[in-house]
Amino acid sequence: MSKLYKSSWKWLCLFVFLGLAISCKEEEDVVPQPSSVKIVLPENSSAFFPGEEINFVGDALNAQSFSWTANGEEFSKEKYATHTFDEVGNYDIVFSANSASGTQTVSTKIEIVNGVKVNGFGVSGEIFAGEQLSLTAELQDRYLDDYQWALNGEPVAEGMTFEKIFAKPGTHTLTFTASNATRSSTYELTLKVEARFLFTDGAFIVNEGNMSNEMGTVSFLPQDGALITNAYRQVNPGRTLGNVTQSIGFYADKAYFISQNGPNYITVADAGTLVAVDSVTETQVSLSWPTHIAVVDEQKGYIRDNNGVHIVNFAEHTLSGTVEGVSAAKDQMYIVNDKLITYSGKTLYITNTSTDVLEDQKVFEENIGTVTLDKYGHIWVAVSGSPSKMVQLSAVDFSILQQIEMPQDISLSSGFVPVGVQVSHSENAFFIQPNMAWGTPQKVYKVNYGETVSSSLLFDMANWDDDEAGISYGTIGLDPISNEVYITTIKGYAEYQTNALFVVDGTAGTRTKYSGVGSFPAQISFADSSDW
Repeated sequence: MSKLYKSSWKWLCLFVFLGLAISCKEEEDVVPQPSSVKIVLPENSSAFFPGEEINFVGDALNAQSFSWTANGEEFSKEKYATHTFDEVGNYDIVFSANSASGTQTVSTKIEIVNGVKVNGFGVSGEIFAGEQLSLTAELQDRYLDDYQWALNGEPVAEGMTFEKIFAKPGTHTLTFTASNATRSSTYELTLKVEARFLFTDGAFIVNEGNMSNEMGTVSFLPQDGALITNAYRQVNPGRTLGNVTQSIGFYADKAYFISQNGPNYITVADAGTLVAVDSVTETQVSLSWPTHIAVVDEQKGYIRDNNGVHIVNFAEHTLSGTVEGVSAAKDQMYIVNDKLITYSGKTLYITNTSTDVLEDQKVFEENIGTVTLDKYGHIWVAVSGSPSKMVQLSAVDFSILQQIEMPQDISLSSGFVPVGVQVSHSENAFFIQPNMAWGTPQKVYKVNYGETVSSSLLFDMANWDDDEAGISYGTIGLDPISNEVYITTIKGYAEYQTNALFVVDGTAGTRTKYSGVGSFPAQISFADSSDW
């Protein structure tokens, strides 16, 4: 072999070797993309509970780093991860495998479902004041073992059930939370409470009902003139006032109904909605035909019956004796300047409501026919005799401010019921319903006073020619704003279910009738609803 051939072969082998070396180096520098990327756990469409620890397992070949995201938010950079979700909802889970040559991804879907449900009446989110909200929780996550209810952020109950009656309209947030040592689930309900009626700016008419076969009722006439009958029963399904309901008293935003024969002697309701709040029953206290109440505050009041004036504790549903030396006729009692005002015979009693001790008494020449208040809170005492007198006492020190002698044709004597007297809030005038023979129609007079005193007949029911106005039942009321006289009537004692309310203009005597006000209407009451 020639030297030239050997040299050429040598250089050829060198070039081949160098080419192979370069080729191998280039192959060593190329990194393959990840492959076989998959999510092992969780399985697609899996469901979990809030707070539950979830295992995430990915797999891939040729990957140098990893990433997990939920709805675009990264929660781990590990191939194997654990994570918990607090919010209920659907989540898109993406597992990414990365290398220098690129990224490969795979996705799955999971759902975080509430660990609890709530079922029952009111779960729709709307309920009437007076209706009972009744809810029962249902566990989806059986490992939760502590159960709490909260209303507007405040704890209200424990356990799986919750019941409540709302007295007032409004919007509330109710939550049920079930938890254990590691996680919890919460169900939230926005609850809208509506009032069936709003009892503001109008007249309450308290009806006795037939003592043999009916319970008492209350009707309401708002200023728009749409009479609401059986109002308490409409608001409180399945509930009734007591038998022979006599009167109503007010304190703050509460109304207090007194029923003569029980079983609820005292029924406490929200004054603005008439939703039942509480009651004092015949099984809790012993009373003999109670008729009227005076409320000092939410804890204390006075109730009169045939045995005297009792001190009542509303919170404990108890009586703590009677006020010694004090009597009270079957008539409205009043709280004036922290004193209880009652009367019997010729005597007006003034009792300290802090000590329950008789503090003063005013004795008049003749029997007292009734007691009422004017717009300033001063006391007007109707004193019988000839002539009869209206005597005004100061609401501050109970001294006599003035005495108004009645015309000879006006008698302020009481009979089986007190004489009806109302003091106008808009003029110097009294509206007076004298006692007449039992079961006869009634007359109502207007007595103007000032420098002189004069009377005029506002109306005589005998002239109305109306079957529903056979006789007056109960005493008159006076709208303090409109100066209209309210009088309730029945056709007769055997035909008591034919009844009406008449609203009479205090000047012209023109009247508006509302039929079917209730059986044996006993009292008409207006109250200041500014706090309701």
